[in-house]
Amino acid sequence: MPKFSVLLLYPDYLANQYGEETFFAHVVADNKAAAIQVAQVIAEGGVANDGAKPEDFLPLLVLAGHHDDLGVL
Repeated sequence: MPKFSVLLLYPDYLANQYGEETFFAHVVADNKAAAIQVAQVIAEGGVANDGAKPEDFLPLLVLAGHHDDLGVL
């Protein structure tokens, strides 16, 4: 199966600084749509909020392959 790197935006109700808080994941999936869904489930599982839904994490970027996050300059 292909590898993907997915960048998601935290939903406003979970973010302290909405628009600035993101989640980056390396996933393995059949296609881009499935990669987004896998990353959303991982992101939702990592927050301590019972009201979070995977689909609330907005996809910002999907790349083919696993790419390292070099951080902020």
